[in-house]
Amino acid sequence: MVMLGFKTCVKSLSIAFFILSMHYVAIQVYTNVCVPFGVKGYILSLFTVASPPCSFLLKVAITLQDLYITVWVSIGVALISFIGGIWNTIVQVKQ
Repeated sequence: MVMLGFKTCVKSLSIAFFILSMHYVAIQVYTNVCVPFGVKGYILSLFTVASPPCSFLLKVAITLQDLYITVWVSIGVALISFIGGIWNTIVQVKQ
């Protein structure tokens, strides 16, 4: 049971890391392409922010952020459930 919980935890953390990496890439591309730094970037962003590729990148980043939060909440619930299962096993053994 403990090994199964460990494998599940590693998979969940891998998914969280993957989502975080994809979010990071989307944000970096968005900031470099759609809203570059400086006065020149400020002027260029008047034309690029509302473009379909930039809107898509921003929506992808927001969705990945929501997924990242959901994964961490799921990991927390699974951890609490796992600890509760171990606790119930300990209590049953003592009785």
